[in-house]
Amino acid sequence: MLQTLNSKLQALNKWWQTLSPGMQQAIIKTMMIAAAIGPLLIGVAKIGSAIGTIAGGIGNMITIGSKMAAVFSNVGGMGGHHGQGDRISYKSCRHRDSRDPGCDSSRSSPL
Repeated sequence: MLQTLNSKLQALNKWWQTLSPGMQQAIIKTMMIAAAIGPLLIGVAKIGSAIGTIAGGIGNMITIGSKMAAVFSNVGGMGGHHGQGDRISYKSCRHRDSRDPGCDSSRSSPL
């Protein structure tokens, strides 16, 4: 088996020596490019995977944010009832007699 391998390598070397220097350089460059493409493609795939993971995380945050916004809009948010309560009490007070002790006529209209 080693003799067969040795004879094949000798034939390859003899063929290589018959090539012009330009052809030898072209073959070497082509082999170097082919050897570099594999790891390069792996790196590009990892970057693409990372971008996909980041985009998925951002999508999840947007989904959670929209759900939280829906919850807070239904509840009224922090301080939402206080502001609405003032307007409601003012509106109901606005139509009362200004001499009513529960009516604050000094407030300006929030509308």
